[in-house]
Amino acid sequence: MLTGYICLSYSLVTVLNLAYNRSNVLKLQESGFFARSEILSKDEFEKLENVGSMNEMIAYFEAKGDTDRVNKIKIYKDQLYGDKENVRSIQNR
Repeated sequence: MLTGYICLSYSLVTVLNLAYNRSNVLKLQESGFFARSEILSKDEFEKLENVGSMNEMIAYFEAKGDTDRVNKIKIYKDQLYGDKENVRSIQNR
């Protein structure tokens, strides 16, 4: 019984989403919701994610005093994403 209710509820929400999605997007576009939105390429998104993780690891190992690991991560980061200014420009969009 519960499984049937959950399945029916999920199906109803999915149908309503399909029915109203286009009108909701049009309303958001008219309101200017997407005016400052920008679509990132897969490479730009992955760069942001990876650089952010590397920065977190650097901060963690600096707090632990493990300078060897900090230096290794900085070297890897520089080898993979040497154009640091480009990363900052993506983050500031």
